[in-house]
Amino acid sequence: MTKNELIQNLGTLAKSGTKSFIEKLSKSSDYSLIGQFGVGFYSAFVVANRVTVASKHADEADQYVWESEADNSFTIKKDPRGDTLKRGTEITLHLKEKVGKEYLDQYELNRLITKYSQFTHFPIYLYTERNETKEVPVEEEKKDDEKKEEKKEEEKKEGEKKDDEKIEIKEEKKEEEKKPNTKKVEELVKEWKHVNDVKPIWTRDIKSITEDEHNKFYKSISKDYMDPLSRIHFKQEGNVEFTALLYIPRRAPFDTFNLDKQDGKIKLYVRKVFVKDLGGESFLPRYLNWLNGVVDSNDLPLHISRQELQRTKILDTIKKRLVKKTLQAVSRLAQEEEELTAQYENDLKENKKDLKKPEKKYTEFYKEFEKNIKLGVIEDETNKNKIVDLLRVHTSESGDEMIPLETYVKRMKKDQKEIYYLSAGSLAEAKNSPYLERLKGFEVILFVNPIDEYMIPKLTEYNGKPLLSISKEGLQVGDVNKEQLETLKKSYEDLTKKFQEILGSKVEKVVINDGIKESPAVLVAGSTGITANMERIMKAQSMADPRRFMYMEAKKVLELNPQHPVILKLNSLLKDGDDNKVKQYSELLFETALLRSGYIIEDTKSLASKVFTMMESGLSSNLNDEVEKVKDNLKKNEEKAI
Repeated sequence: MTKNELIQNLGTLAKSGTKSFIEKLSKSSDYSLIGQFGVGFYSAFVVANRVTVASKHADEADQYVWESEADNSFTIKKDPRGDTLKRGTEITLHLKEKVGKEYLDQYELNRLITKYSQFTHFPIYLYTERNETKEVPVEEEKKDDEKKEEKKEEEKKEGEKKDDEKIEIKEEKKEEEKKPNTKKVEELVKEWKHVNDVKPIWTRDIKSITEDEHNKFYKSISKDYMDPLSRIHFKQEGNVEFTALLYIPRRAPFDTFNLDKQDGKIKLYVRKVFVKDLGGESFLPRYLNWLNGVVDSNDLPLHISRQELQRTKILDTIKKRLVKKTLQAVSRLAQEEEELTAQYENDLKENKKDLKKPEKKYTEFYKEFEKNIKLGVIEDETNKNKIVDLLRVHTSESGDEMIPLETYVKRMKKDQKEIYYLSAGSLAEAKNSPYLERLKGFEVILFVNPIDEYMIPKLTEYNGKPLLSISKEGLQVGDVNKEQLETLKKSYEDLTKKFQEILGSKVEKVVINDGIKESPAVLVAGSTGITANMERIMKAQSMADPRRFMYMEAKKVLELNPQHPVILKLNSLLKDGDDNKVKQYSELLFETALLRSGYIIEDTKSLASKVFTMMESGLSSNLNDEVEKVKDNLKKNEEKAI
């Protein structure tokens, strides 16, 4: 700047309100003025007692120095150092001892520059100092006479060896003589470091950015050591214009399920200048808290406050577009995997050689972010149908493979009207569940993740097919012979009433179900009760209130298998009047059904006692005599020892 420009641009501001601005800023946290003309200059006095500006204009012969102490005055004079700049401007902040001290630390400066000005188009250099370990030559300390004596001694020894060994040793000696003796020393290295060396690649044409550039950029903003799984790069035009570059990580971050912590994942820039981290539930939905990337808008002002940012409609538009584009990108991963897998299987059938298995990107993604997808079904009602298509489930027929719900619906039987499902604590437990006995020949979805119990109430139907739990009462599969069922109910009416009398409030009711194939009895949840798996989840919660599920816990229905030998025998015992045995075995039957059906048994001692009693009666009728013999032998051995 020229002398007049220094006066006009800086002097006028200094006179008009530097001091009042500093006072206002110290009393309030209102930063809404930052970004307006001159305020950036004012802000220097927040950390500095005095500001010096040296400037040299190409059209003037002299270099001038402008100086102010935030007291509504300034001085300007020729620079006594002469023309040191040649052309340009140099600003010096004379920092306050308490407030400005932290800005003398090169690591803090590096952090601030990287955070706020990493992608500005002009280069920023930071003067740094660091210690480096170097090797330097060590001066020879031995005298020449000592060196000569040592050399003669070595030559004498060499003469005693074979001619071929002499040649080899001489060659080695020459190599040793070439290597000088060195020592390690600490050296202070001073240099100007280019801080903002990462380029804002989102401003470039999408096709011009290489894979390596994307990987480097992603690692710089996410601090992840792995390359991203995929990316979302687009430019929004129209009423609201912005550019977004988002990345899907290959692995879930360690804080993925700290759902309210999202700050720092999406960074908002205005014309490549950092404004703030977009995080928390107020911006992106919680289930997308794994997204990393940047959003650069030209429509937002640099000085926008946090409060205004939350209220602006521009941010709402950005949010909707990011959610839509992210779901599209994830759906594209799933679709590409299905197409590549189908092509690979087709090539195998045609016996093509040198086939390479396709990379299963969506399978990899789903393994890491399954819970996030299910959280989306629970919370995002607007996009629920799109998210449901991203679900992958285990079934009773799919083995270790997970399939989309669409595939399950395609494989449904012609007369099947509902989608059958079972929730359990693990895949092994689900596959061995007695509930599956009632669905022989039908494919059943197996939900084995704790979050499934919270998702299912939101997933009431898919493609017009309602979801039906096979662990609840009222399940009817195929055509039911009502006359035969009524006959069975009458023949077992006394037994079901007796069971109800013995078990009391432990069950809501006892019924006959001829759909059970192998187990003697199955315990199902009442139509308004909770499943065994949900009951376990609720009881396992550290803050669970037992009063919340006392009512639901009582809604259990005991279904008896009329074709099973145990039920047939108990019915016969009841007709013969052996009420004691019926009571004993009915309680044992209930507790084993409770265990097999996935419920928690509170009184394990009672169950163990019944099992041990049954073992005693089954092992031998003379078991008591055998026990007495053992006791007598022990007593005799003790007497001999005395």
